[in-house]
Amino acid sequence: MVADVGGTNIRLGLCQESSIDIQAVQKLACADFPSLEAALTHYLRQWDADKQVRYACLAVAGPVDSDRVAMTNLPWVFSQSALKKTFGWDRLAIINDFSAVAHAVWHLQPHELSQVGGWQTDPAAPILVVGPGTGLGMASVLPVDDGYKAFPAEGGHATIAAQTAQERQIIEHICSEDPSSLSPCREALISGRGLQAIYRAIGGDQSLDPATISTLAMQNGDRHCCEALDIFCGWFGSLCGDQVLSSGSLGGVYIGGGLIKKILPFFQDSSFRNRFENKGAMRDYLRPVPCNVILRDHVALLGTAAVRLDH
Repeated sequence: MVADVGGTNIRLGLCQESSIDIQAVQKLACADFPSLEAALTHYLRQWDADKQVRYACLAVAGPVDSDRVAMTNLPWVFSQSALKKTFGWDRLAIINDFSAVAHAVWHLQPHELSQVGGWQTDPAAPILVVGPGTGLGMASVLPVDDGYKAFPAEGGHATIAAQTAQERQIIEHICSEDPSSLSPCREALISGRGLQAIYRAIGGDQSLDPATISTLAMQNGDRHCCEALDIFCGWFGSLCGDQVLSSGSLGGVYIGGGLIKKILPFFQDSSFRNRFENKGAMRDYLRPVPCNVILRDHVALLGTAAVRLDH
């Protein structure tokens, strides 16, 4: 069994251990279940797979550095060893969700990517994997002699930097609503709820959710929605450029997460690429670096299925 456990939804599938061909894919709302164990039990019983599964690889949105795993944007806490024992699995692997996306990068086909700028990669350099959804995921991939190694990171919780007067005003607005915060983290602005926060900070309707904001922006149906989404895309471009400069990721940028794929036509025409490259003396350093939006559905499931093949 493979699973991608996000802050809003959990996606699950079944595959043979030696294959990345995933079957019985299903998406469940995390809010419908009190725990990860309950969601997995529901899925396995629905597909009558309780006794068939001997190995599970689960990608979770949060750090995985001990037996106890706590989800970042979801009140689920579980023990890896207890989960393995409960289901009677022979093996269980828990990896970070963007580590899973990193594993998937090597198995993506050209038609499953949409390139936004750039033209050349350094095959010996690191790759940046990043993407906004419920939160802001991030990982680095480093080529090694026998393949590659993925390094999950929590860069979404680093402090965000404002590049324009308007962005500074948005940060001030958010901080005024939370006096305990000196400055919001990247995830507070570059995520679904971040788009909503930007929209509200520039005077938008307080009742609109992120999906509605992005839909109206793509339909050019609301001035504030269009403005908020362009601010979002530009800010995300600056963040990605900063991260490439910090990590030397001349192997390219791969953009996952659920949000950017949904707004792709808007994103391609937005200020993202200009802001990505606009780093003064480092513009020529960044100009060749391609940014690839991942179009494949359930890419983290592909990554979890690939873990056994790649190692």
